[in-house]
Amino acid sequence: PSPDRATGRRDDRCAHGRWIQGRGRSRLGTFPGFTDLLAHHRMFHHVAGNVLALQECGELADACRMLEDQFEDYSERVVSDLQRLQHIVGGVIQTRP
Repeated sequence: PSPDRATGRRDDRCAHGRWIQGRGRSRLGTFPGFTDLLAHHRMFHHVAGNVLALQECGELADACRMLEDQFEDYSERVVSDLQRLQHIVGGVIQTRP
């Protein structure tokens, strides 16, 4: 089954979100860039919810555009933020819950 809009918007339901809100925050919450990670991950899910809403309304062209632009952008930002934090702490960041 495909995710619904409400679940897609929740930034605390995916594995990364649970890690960010839990162990990630407790271990890295004071490091530079962690606030950016929180914001970018939250926006990633906001956009995901919007894509699902557009899809539900049959606005497939708009949903595809949003996927290619905003969704991809925030996805790349989250990856970049994680890489930055990994570089700062000098080790491997485990994002599994």
